[in-house]
Amino acid sequence: MNQLTLCYSTHRPEILDVTIDIMKEHDVIILEEPPHPQFQSMLAGETDLDDYMLELDLEYPLFSRKYNCLLQDLFSCNIDIIQLEPFLEHLERIHFFFAEDHSPEDIDRPSILYDVYQAERNATSALIEYYKSSRSGNFYDILEAMQRFAKADAQRFKLRDTMRANSIIESITTGRDIFIEVGAIHKYLGHLLDKNLSGWLLNPRFIEEEIIGHLELEGTILNPGDQLTLCYIFGEKISRKRENLLCGQSLIYTKIIHKEEIDDKNRSFPHLRNEISSINLVKSLNLEECRRLFSDISSLSTQQAREAVSNYSANC
Repeated sequence: MNQLTLCYSTHRPEILDVTIDIMKEHDVIILEEPPHPQFQSMLAGETDLDDYMLELDLEYPLFSRKYNCLLQDLFSCNIDIIQLEPFLEHLERIHFFFAEDHSPEDIDRPSILYDVYQAERNATSALIEYYKSSRSGNFYDILEAMQRFAKADAQRFKLRDTMRANSIIESITTGRDIFIEVGAIHKYLGHLLDKNLSGWLLNPRFIEEEIIGHLELEGTILNPGDQLTLCYIFGEKISRKRENLLCGQSLIYTKIIHKEEIDDKNRSFPHLRNEISSINLVKSLNLEECRRLFSDISSLSTQQAREAVSNYSANC
């Protein structure tokens, strides 16, 4: 029976060495990104990597550069590398469609394109409302807006994972071991593949969790916001008290987490350590503590906010 490895991880340079070692054990790599016309020529060295990256809207440039260099090495070893992310591919089509002076009313319905448009519009609208609430400074209004966004985001994730699961099932063939890149929060994809794919040995790998165990750290990589979104994705029953607490903790977590990329040259896993310590800090806070701290740290820098929360926790 052929192996299909679902590799859950985040876009951090520090996890790439571990991820690449797993990739090497497979015949096919399916990336979590929409197809780019120059991708295969970049892998073959026919298109300059810098020129290729200039065309991309990169949230994590350090990660992307190192990743693509490593993918070029894998490609030279005759490993097939495929870009497959139909939701984002359809979203790009929508952007081009609107750039040609079309309007949402011009999108055929019912259609998968319209489903993508609706999911993206709903999540984006909820996110904008959350940002507006954040500026108001009313803690409980912010929590409600965050919950509305998390619910819309969960629906977007479910559609995205459903589309990708269907595409994976349609595209893979037996006889080759396959590696699938999966973002850490896309657990619904694994659920769908486990439910609908037969004849394959599914092997989920949670890279950050494995590194946490190796480093003997205490904690989980799932921050409070991701925990809430996953509850909504899987339809888990959650009390209003729990919803508010996770949102309150998420507000503090977002303020204290290190956001810029770090080039981990010493394999010390600085991002992972920062994320674990930040999650551990906020998960000990109750809702009232989150409310008071949010008021105190909202105008501080990330480092100042982290010091304030650490000092509060140490003195409790």
